[in-house]
Amino acid sequence: MKLPLVALLGAAIALAAPTVASAAIAPVSPLPGATVLVQQPTFRWSLGEGEFSSLIRVSRASAVDAEGFLIQNNSSILNEEPAPTARSYTVPKSLWHFSKGTYYWQAAGYTADYAQQLLMPPSKFVVPAVLHFVGVRHLAGRNAASGDMQEEFVGYTTGNLDKACTIKLTVKRGTKVVYTQVRSQGCAAGARASSIYMNWPNNTVRKGTLVTATLALTGGGATIHTPVMSFRTP
Repeated sequence: MKLPLVALLGAAIALAAPTVASAAIAPVSPLPGATVLVQQPTFRWSLGEGEFSSLIRVSRASAVDAEGFLIQNNSSILNEEPAPTARSYTVPKSLWHFSKGTYYWQAAGYTADYAQQLLMPPSKFVVPAVLHFVGVRHLAGRNAASGDMQEEFVGYTTGNLDKACTIKLTVKRGTKVVYTQVRSQGCAAGARASSIYMNWPNNTVRKGTLVTATLALTGGGATIHTPVMSFRTP
């Protein structure tokens, strides 16, 4: 009995298109649920003998299409084609923009004869908040507009937050807080110069009084305190 033409065409298409094997590739690093701390992570996966790689994809969302591929949309972070012999991929610095949050990654490939397209199920990893506050120092001087004496606290902030963080200056005379000031500061990837000012005279602090100052950088659920700085009021 002859098969209908439609059935023959369907069979031909099925033979031409590789089938998807969802469990033939396994994540090696990061493993599901892992925490990633490095700014340029390396993704590693396993393949069988003769199999080769074709794709690595990273997304903020776990949604997949009908074949199981992470969907490319506004949540997509990476969509790269590694070398066929590759079993790892290190994110270039120019592409790194993994801010604090949850992500999903997967690798894909083929069997040696192209009979099957190999696909790793999306694997979840988490990037925690990263904050750094370095090179902090204080400088005494005069306000260019008013001529009043002022203290400037300067440093460099780095982080991986989508939203701004805050810097809080706290000045104490002994254990008593005599001055506070809060300002917003960008804490995205890359070093950014930051500064915060306090003007003198301060009605609660006499000239020549020994005081201490600390700065607290807060964002993404993390807080960093600078070392205590001691100086006499000008």
